[in-house]
Amino acid sequence: MANSGIYTKKSFGLDKKVWLVMIITILLSLALLAYRMMDTRECTPIEFSIKSLEKHADNSFWIGETLSFTSTAKDDITWDFGDNTPKAYAASVTHIYLAEGTFTVTLTNGSACDTFQQVIVKKMVQAPISNVVPGTEISGTTNTVAGRSETFYCTILADNYEWTCTGINGTQQGSRVTFPFPVSGTYTVQVTLNHDRNSRFTKEILVHDSVVVKDPAEQTVEPLPAPVVKEYKIISPKLFKIYMEKVVSGEYTVDNFNDFLFMGGKTPVILNGEKDTPLEFAQVCQQLNGKRKSQAILWKRSIKIKDNVILHTEPNVPEHITLIELNYK
Repeated sequence: MANSGIYTKKSFGLDKKVWLVMIITILLSLALLAYRMMDTRECTPIEFSIKSLEKHADNSFWIGETLSFTSTAKDDITWDFGDNTPKAYAASVTHIYLAEGTFTVTLTNGSACDTFQQVIVKKMVQAPISNVVPGTEISGTTNTVAGRSETFYCTILADNYEWTCTGINGTQQGSRVTFPFPVSGTYTVQVTLNHDRNSRFTKEILVHDSVVVKDPAEQTVEPLPAPVVKEYKIISPKLFKIYMEKVVSGEYTVDNFNDFLFMGGKTPVILNGEKDTPLEFAQVCQQLNGKRKSQAILWKRSIKIKDNVILHTEPNVPEHITLIELNYK
């Protein structure tokens, strides 16, 4: 019987078609390797910073706040803010987040490097103003003379204060500010809390011409004496606790703290963790003065001030206490 089958030409023991496939595969691999070698770029690390007018911690910011992004690289910059908004292409740019959440900011440049940072955007906290008498939100003079500077402070507890004054350029931050009044006229001092227009308060200041005393003989003008600015002392939390114990025992009153509290009895206090209903320091002293706590039917004992006293101060001004956290049992 005749044998039947398919015969192909072989070279070195392999079919020529197999050899052809192997050669094509090798050529394609070499071409891909050459492309990768030609496209290789050194990845130089790049960094960037995120800032705003208000100081924040851990890249946490408010909705609607203007943020400034600055890169250490200067050329071929691309910013992706992670909120599906258009990209930006400069070394220094600004951006506003309009929604709450956590966003990943990506910075890319020609070095083929990507740098990432997370931004946390929160809703602004409404300032607690229920314990403040209307019209007393801004403490300070309502009358002065031209050439003087006057200091004002806000009696409301807030996370951010932004001050302006008519006729004076720029804004100031912090619970306590000073404005100069170079000429006579009517000025309006305004403070906005937590960037919220609904928490905006004003105070009108009437500035008079400098008082002059004329000498009948020489007709000279006597300069006004410089205003006396009281300096406040720094008190440690440990010493503050001792003073408060004397308040409890009835030995001390709010007046004994006049050398330490520039806001005096209006200094806000968070008592026993009640952050939503801060009290004025004068109210706290009045409540605790001579207070006793029932322990049995026939006797009582004085309450005890806990050790975890926290005194919040203005940045770089340790003698200006802006908030007190106090606990007792």
